[in-house]
Amino acid sequence: MILWTDDTAAAYAALTASGAPALAAPHRWRDRLLIAWTADPDSNPIQIVQQL
Repeated sequence: MILWTDDTAAAYAALTASGAPALAAPHRWRDRLLIAWTADPDSNPIQIVQQL
């Protein structure tokens, strides 16, 4: 699943602070996107994405 947001870092911080697993911290991808990874309660990966 991909979750598009205006602020990947803030979304990732809020999700992990509320107990979601931290799979990959926010990082640039191809100089166009800022992405991070977490997971839902069933361990399905969720990609949090922001256009730069």
